[in-house]
Amino acid sequence: MTTVMILHDQTDDSGARFRAVAGDAQSEGKTVGAALDALAEQMGDPTATEGMLVVVRPLRPDSYFTAAEQAELESLMAAWRIARDQNRSLNHAEQARLEELVSAEWSAAARRSAGMARGLRP
Repeated sequence: MTTVMILHDQTDDSGARFRAVAGDAQSEGKTVGAALDALAEQMGDPTATEGMLVVVRPLRPDSYFTAAEQAELESLMAAWRIARDQNRSLNHAEQARLEELVSAEWSAAARRSAGMARGLRP
């Protein structure tokens, strides 16, 4: 089964953007559906999207990923975008923390999804 995470991707322009991520593949779109369609097209193989589990949820804190973690991740992502646009990198400590928080959010999404799946079993 392919697991897809849909993220709201902050941008400087007025339009909302969404990013769909499945393994190493990722795509963007102006809507959740557009990002998902672009991801499915990128993956190419129709069997890759069979049995796809897609979880889209509002970005609210919960017991899996707290408000403090969300705020820190948002701050580091903003710093990362600025660094990227200036053709530079974050310092080692910032980059390590960013990677740690991204990993924690992925883990939280997996645990959240597992909890939902347990509730869906017949």
